[in-house]
Amino acid sequence: MIGIHWGLIRIVTNALYIGMIALLPFSITGSVILLFTLIAFWSRLPGIAIATPLWILYMIDLVDLFSMIVAINVGGFAGAVIAAFCNLVPRIAGITPPWSDVIKDTIIQPMICLVIPFIYSFVQDLAACMVIYTLLRQLGFFIANFVYPEHGSFPQFLVIFVSYTSTQTFINYLYGKYFGGFFDGLLNSGVSFNIWLLLFATACLIFVNGITTTKIMKVLRKVRIKINKKDRIGNKINEKMNEESDDRFIKMIKQRIMD
Repeated sequence: MIGIHWGLIRIVTNALYIGMIALLPFSITGSVILLFTLIAFWSRLPGIAIATPLWILYMIDLVDLFSMIVAINVGGFAGAVIAAFCNLVPRIAGITPPWSDVIKDTIIQPMICLVIPFIYSFVQDLAACMVIYTLLRQLGFFIANFVYPEHGSFPQFLVIFVSYTSTQTFINYLYGKYFGGFFDGLLNSGVSFNIWLLLFATACLIFVNGITTTKIMKVLRKVRIKINKKDRIGNKINEKMNEESDDRFIKMIKQRIMD
């Protein structure tokens, strides 16, 4: 993907994967949370690497869903940490969207995670809760625009805001309705019941380290070529010096014979 800092992606992927495996014997819940974080992190990568109209790739990630589910089942603070991490860290490795929007999301979403467990206790429906989560998030953006205005004039902002809000709400509603129950159940059933997600995380690990290995091999080949080039130059210099040394030695012997 264009504009991705693969070195950082590799470090984060390896750290989350190793932490997930290390926690598995001691805390299935903690292991599943790290698995969610890894998947949410990777789902955000297309949106931070490629600029698209209305940030559509940025909207289809799973950060909102996983943050909400962890907040409901484990606690608002845990959901807030995932939301902040998956908003801030992927953007460091990418090029889009604007940092101002990322900072707003990094503040707004953790705040929503702190209150969403109380909201869920009333609605008792993941799809409805996902819609409320999204609307609260967009309300935060609407208020933040008065503090830090952007996106041109207010009418322009309003058009973008309504379009983005309606699209994001629809996408998150579908996530909550069709996938919310499945992911919600994983926190109780554990990773032994979601082998496909574990395989996906493993595939991410292999993929990102494969890319890094390829780059390292290219660098090593370049270094080897340079070393070989220097060796060839060095050998030529040594051969020339040896030839000159032989010539001087022959001249010295001739000189002594003549004397």
